[in-house]
Amino acid sequence: MKILQRYVFKEFLKYFLIMTSTFYFIFIIGDFIEKIGSLKNFLLGRLFMYYIYEFPEIFNDLLPFILFFSILLALGMLGRDSELIVMEISGIDPNKILFPVYLFIFLLSVTTWFNVNTFVPRYKAKAYHIYKVELMGQANYFSELGRKDLGIISKARGNMYLFSDYYNSLKKQMSRPVLIILDDDLRLLKRYDAGSALFQGSGKWIFTKVRIRDFDKDGNIMAYQEVESLPMELAISPELFTTRNVRPPTFTSKELRKVIISIRAMGKEPVKFLVELHERNAYPVFIFIISLFGIPLGFRMRRGNTGSILSYGLIIIAVYISLFRFSYTLGTGGALSPVLSAWAPNLCFFGIYLFLKIRRKMI
Repeated sequence: MKILQRYVFKEFLKYFLIMTSTFYFIFIIGDFIEKIGSLKNFLLGRLFMYYIYEFPEIFNDLLPFILFFSILLALGMLGRDSELIVMEISGIDPNKILFPVYLFIFLLSVTTWFNVNTFVPRYKAKAYHIYKVELMGQANYFSELGRKDLGIISKARGNMYLFSDYYNSLKKQMSRPVLIILDDDLRLLKRYDAGSALFQGSGKWIFTKVRIRDFDKDGNIMAYQEVESLPMELAISPELFTTRNVRPPTFTSKELRKVIISIRAMGKEPVKFLVELHERNAYPVFIFIISLFGIPLGFRMRRGNTGSILSYGLIIIAVYISLFRFSYTLGTGGALSPVLSAWAPNLCFFGIYLFLKIRRKMI
């Protein structure tokens, strides 16, 4: 039995790696053709790093296709070579042979959870910086904030620009403010990165956990220091720092939870953040559910019906993606609760799977 398990898992893993490299290569070619017209600096090394940093998100998006077709092709090959029939005649339950495959898919689902909650947002910021600043040649220093770039919130003292992730109007406190000072030629002179900034009144702010960097004319760091507390005077109303253009997918789950708590402290309901948070927990479960549909279809694949089985696979994934996007839109629009909008596609597909399984047993 273990020999058969290793054999089947080896076949599955082979197709899984082939599908991963194939889908990723096709995506890169299509994405590169789309972006090449907007590139001002064709830096091959940086372009390579851009797609390396994009890999966690791309792999996450392509995983349902990769996993589903890996299962179909691996089991389909066994079916076309009549190996499944030999196993059935020998009294061997094919599902027992697939135990290593099930275990791999479960571990893949767990890995996906860590990926969508941690790695995707972090590496997406690095990819954003390479694409916007280095490849597209946007020389303004606001792009380097990546996923934290919420737009220019305020301008004071000529060339002083201030960014903030979030402003709590009850506590009058900015979260992770960034202060950038440019010269008249818009060259970076000084940058302040702080953990928070608390409004004291009359234009006075207290910045805490501040990292200060001074730059020369070439953009190189000349001096660096860290201070626990730094009082600063900014003749600006604190209401100008209210967060705008927030993009929940660019936050890690830990950051999402902090923002949710902060927004609720203002008496508001952070619907988009809640939908994003619950969707990240629901998506890895779908990775496992899709295998429940793929394995029975793979067992049915024989000579002559390969095209129809692959078509069924495409239809299943297309239906799920459409249902997911529809549910996500309803959730962010407030028509569905955040929990239901995130989990509705999984519940729907799992219900269909149970119905088909019960119906098959009755027949």
